[in-house]
Amino acid sequence: MSRSNVTTNTSNLNVTIDDFDPLISYSDYSDWSTPDPQDHPDWFNASSSITSEVWHEATYHYTTVQGAQASFNFTGMFHVARSISQLLLFLSHLVSSCPSSSTFCSFLFLFNIKSHLYPSPYTSQSPLNLLSISSQSPLNLLSISSQSPLLSFPLYQYTNITKGSSVWIYGFTSSTPNYTLTIDPSSSQPYTTSLSNGNTTANERALLFSSEELAYTQHEVVLENQSGGLGVDLVVVGFEGGAEGATLANTTLDDRASEIVFTGSWTQQNNDLFYNTTSSYTEGPGNNFQVNFTGSAVYIYGDQVNDHGPFSVYINDTTTPYATHTGRSGCGGGYAKYCEKVHGLAFFANNLPEGQHTLRLENQGPSDGNMTYFDFDYLVYTTPSIYSTQSLASSSCPFTNCTTASTTSSTTSASTSTSSPSTSSSSAGELGMAVGNGALGLMMGAWFLRKLLV
Repeated sequence: MSRSNVTTNTSNLNVTIDDFDPLISYSDYSDWSTPDPQDHPDWFNASSSITSEVWHEATYHYTTVQGAQASFNFTGMFHVARSISQLLLFLSHLVSSCPSSSTFCSFLFLFNIKSHLYPSPYTSQSPLNLLSISSQSPLNLLSISSQSPLLSFPLYQYTNITKGSSVWIYGFTSSTPNYTLTIDPSSSQPYTTSLSNGNTTANERALLFSSEELAYTQHEVVLENQSGGLGVDLVVVGFEGGAEGATLANTTLDDRASEIVFTGSWTQQNNDLFYNTTSSYTEGPGNNFQVNFTGSAVYIYGDQVNDHGPFSVYINDTTTPYATHTGRSGCGGGYAKYCEKVHGLAFFANNLPEGQHTLRLENQGPSDGNMTYFDFDYLVYTTPSIYSTQSLASSSCPFTNCTTASTTSSTTSASTSTSSPSTSSSSAGELGMAVGNGALGLMMGAWFLRKLLV
């Protein structure tokens, strides 16, 4: 089937960006220590009992190089608006449905509260339309600490209305980490914090940084290693897919869907690892595909290889790219057909206005010699029943409250999980500690999640 539809009853979404996704580009691939996903191509969706790994999609990037940076740009929105009576009603419903003295129910109880108000990227609100959470699901509850934003929920968060951007950065550190994080370095009031005193050990997962109080505007986040070791595994961005109370419909279009119009030379390939077993690839600049859709967000998925290169995405504009990324994979080495990883998030945009949009993805790169490829697997777009009226904010500092931001502590520690994979039935989507030598040159150069004006 080339088209599928799923409807959800929440207006809030989280998008997960893996360390290998094309949204993440690397300034120097040789500086990185990372596993080669091509050694086990099916591990992107395998459980830890098969992979014996604890990383999200069984990959990570690790550095010990001083001054190595990771950066990305985004405009996300996370909207919390729940009254105490609503919360108590929901808690009462969960308690009544749980068996007494059930440890599993306690975990499920906490997770359901969190996913009801803060949808996890691994619930049915995911663009991939995952409809259930099993013991083999990514980020299984037993491996997430109470310090993770996917579980922790102070009561005050539900007694106020908060509108702003949300971001969580996950990874791991050495025993003596020292890294800085800067938000909006070019703004008049940039925010910089130093983070240290990490206590991650083998098979532990760290929340390197999070904020749910960023102003709803364009942000740049720069993560820089100062000493010790620093690993990056994934980034989660929260945003509003529709107005408060809206339902969201996710539509998935396979590369064979009639709505996808290809221009230039494209070749369809077959593999059980691809969505609906097919993917289409092209070589050389100018070849493109185009699709019309009606929705507030859109996601493009494909695989990455070291012979892939730059591509540009246009939305409602035939001359100025909405974004330009690279489909090159995340391993070191030169131009070659190796280090392939499937099901990568190649592009993402949200907060699109109501109405029909035209998206065009065009392959770039040299016209001769080592011409680069792009692989397109499938596309998902989200259509809300009611569109959000949220508009970009004008703020001199990165946060919704600049006074509070200026008094924030400048030195904090990474929070970590405490469970061991040997006692957890979790999947390869879970996170852990790995040891390696390399350099952090991550440039998550994704000008995604920005306000689009038709």
